Amino acid sequence: MGLMYIFPVTTNENEGDRAQVNNSTLTLKTYGLPMVFWGYLAAIYSVIFVMWLASRDVISKLLTYKDDPTLPFLGHLVQGILFLSPFILLAFFSTKK
Repeated sequence: MGLMYIFPVTTNENEGDRAQVNNSTLTLKTYGLPMVFWGYLAAIYSVIFVMWLASRDVISKLLTYKDDPTLPFLGHLVQGILFLSPFILLAFFSTKK
């Protein structure tokens, strides 16, 4: 469903329900995300980038081991997580349904 931040539409406390059902569709009275949430996403991206910078030498060392098959698997696993997490986070912020 994505992140939706509900703002008050009016100052009237009796404004009614924020959800309407018409023809089997659900309509919510919401607005887009405030800029602070996009700032949080940018901060998370910078942390992931620093983690990638700090771990790339260790990951490349793990990928060179041939004796133990779990070490290259661990290197590929960490690479995959560091690669996919920005896309998954962006999907949380942009999904509407």
